[in-house]
Amino acid sequence: MKKIIIIIIAVVALILLAFQAGLFSFTNQTDQAEEVQNDTNNTPSETASISESFQNENTETYQIVDQSTVSYTAQKEFFSKPTEAVVGTTNDVDGQIYINDQENKISVAAEINPQTLNSGSGGRDNYVSDLFGSNISVITEEIDLGSDFNLDLENGSENQISFSAPISITINGVTNSEIFEISGTVTEGRATFSGSTQTTISSYGITTPSAAGIYTVNDNIEISFDLVAER
Repeated sequence: MKKIIIIIIAVVALILLAFQAGLFSFTNQTDQAEEVQNDTNNTPSETASISESFQNENTETYQIVDQSTVSYTAQKEFFSKPTEAVVGTTNDVDGQIYINDQENKISVAAEINPQTLNSGSGGRDNYVSDLFGSNISVITEEIDLGSDFNLDLENGSENQISFSAPISITINGVTNSEIFEISGTVTEGRATFSGSTQTTISSYGITTPSAAGIYTVNDNIEISFDLVAER
């Protein structure tokens, strides 16, 4: 009987030790998972990191709002009927416009979600979002307007401006600098800009879609935007 009691006590002790060891291991893994999650949450996006470099004591930040739109226009060329202009548009634009009226400089850092591009065809939109990748980034260096414009963000001034500027666009993981023709209006509390450029689909490592004997998509594509930003 004593031997049986001793054996039972030993088994219970081993079970308790195993439970404690398992509990410690589980807790430790959970802590590590939380640390990884926290690290992920604290990792800034590329545009967020770059946008910090635009800010100084003379710069005003305008947040892009949801009235903004970004679009592409592609030409779908059929073999047996007229060419169709395909336009995909989204208002899922997140970012900032930075305006320095002391030095007459403007810069932009924005991100666009290609999965929200809408051309009126769900199948085509899914296909295009796969081609464009998970994220489109739009970044400029500081655009120096020089002496052509004298920005004034005070006294209710309405600044009408137009200029050409290089904008770095990343699509499908490929970054190209595109020259945009831009016009806009800047006031103390609101900025609006419209711009467009012509580029090629293939320059972003994308093969133009086609269906044998039915249609091809022209390699040339227009990218345009209408940005609205508020302080």
